[in-house]
Amino acid sequence: RTLPLPETDNYMFILHQQAWETYTFQPYPGRIILFRTDDNSQDTQEAYVGFQTDPLLGWGNLITGEIDLHNIPCSHSTILGEPHVRVVAEKLKDCLEKAYRTL
Repeated sequence: RTLPLPETDNYMFILHQQAWETYTFQPYPGRIILFRTDDNSQDTQEAYVGFQTDPLLGWGNLITGEIDLHNIPCSHSTILGEPHVRVVAEKLKDCLEKAYRTL
């Protein structure tokens, strides 16, 4: 059965909230690739007095391995739309090729 969009959105929100409340984060010793958008930058957050953006968006406390950070010139809501998705695809392709070379 396919749920109407509003019901689906609400259901996904509830599932996400339950996962967030019950999951216990564990350190990860491997390497991750982190894509960061412009709306996560310090420049867009300067309107909030005393607000400081973590460059690693909280992952620095969980990842004990390497973090490969890539800034994408867009917002969080537009990252998978044209033309930004092409930038993400190219960066991800480069990361995968780099990973394959090190195997």
